[in-house]
Amino acid sequence: SQGKDDSFRFGAVFGPDCIQAEIFAEAKGLVQSAVDGYNVLVMACGPQRGGKTHTMMGSGHEHRGLVPRVFEELFQIKEKDAWRAELEVDVQMVEVLDSIKMGDLLGHRDHHRSPSKGVLAPSVRMVPQDSATASAATFARSAGAGSASGALNVVVDGAVTRRVGTRQELLDLVKEGASNAGRAGENDPQHVVVLLNLSRRNLATGAVTRSKMALADLAGMGQFAHLDVSASYKSLEEVLRALAARQQRVPFRDHALTQVLQDCMGGTAKTLLLLALPPESASRQDSLRGISMASCGTW
Repeated sequence: SQGKDDSFRFGAVFGPDCIQAEIFAEAKGLVQSAVDGYNVLVMACGPQRGGKTHTMMGSGHEHRGLVPRVFEELFQIKEKDAWRAELEVDVQMVEVLDSIKMGDLLGHRDHHRSPSKGVLAPSVRMVPQDSATASAATFARSAGAGSASGALNVVVDGAVTRRVGTRQELLDLVKEGASNAGRAGENDPQHVVVLLNLSRRNLATGAVTRSKMALADLAGMGQFAHLDVSASYKSLEEVLRALAARQQRVPFRDHALTQVLQDCMGGTAKTLLLLALPPESASRQDSLRGISMASCGTW
């Protein structure tokens, strides 16, 4: 506030002159964690015009963002470990439209907007961990991987699942999905979430480890944000504060965004929140709100 210094603590702070490789260095270890069986979330959020999508996707090769670099690291690990383990990668990509609806970004284009069918809205349901199967369409985690709900896993029904074999195939698929964002309704693109289902089989023992890695590019928060976006940020903040306070009840189900990310937040899951802030003074209040949300505690 005016005349008062605000102090916050973060794991890392990057200035306007930082390069994409520096930001990826903070996330690189999470890729190995996902392969090892942990559920992982990397999420970019903050006010409008802060550079969230540039941080996540980037441009060109030299300035490629966190998502392409995560894919590179994932398939490098797959190639390096091929002599001892087989890694399968399945992908879903959804757009969170409001508190209860999502759009499938990898389905047929006419599914996104149809006068007769309306928006294709994948459902989110919870299943007990011991009932999870090896199906590529079931986003389940193995014992030892973490979710805030303990014995429950998030399953996304109704969204197309694609199996990918190379980094470029995965990147092309995500770019295709990103080009479909915003076509599910009348509004601008909102929250885009890439869900990677990893299944790793030990060639010597046959043991299978399953986990999930979620990559989320959230819409801009603030006074000019759509009402559904503002509601989703409010729900996200409530979840983060509940996790930080170790509350018994965490309100994941209050919004589709927090519900679809539920098993990648809290518990033994590993979460990296990237807060992108614009330099304009007009965004100060929105930036402070984002900073307050992101620094609310260890979760």
